[in-house]
Amino acid sequence: MTNAPGPRPGAFSLVTGNPLRAEYSGTMADIVNLNQFRKSKARTDKKVQADRNAIKFGRTKAEKQRDKALQDQDSRRLDSHKRDD
Repeated sequence: MTNAPGPRPGAFSLVTGNPLRAEYSGTMADIVNLNQFRKSKARTDKKVQADRNAIKFGRTKAEKQRDKALQDQDSRRLDSHKRDD
């Protein structure tokens, strides 16, 4: 097994102090605006959290009013069956 010439992975240049690449493929990566990436990620994280909260806590106003009306009706029905001794 022969070693390829050039710096080993993780080596540093003594001149610049920058890490040296063991390989160079010749292609460039896509340029990404980090501020836009962070904001986009924050938006999606907030959306996921909002969806979780909606499932966990969310009820519509109509559902709350219906439940309160049923509870009041049950309470009145129970009170009307009490005996006075």
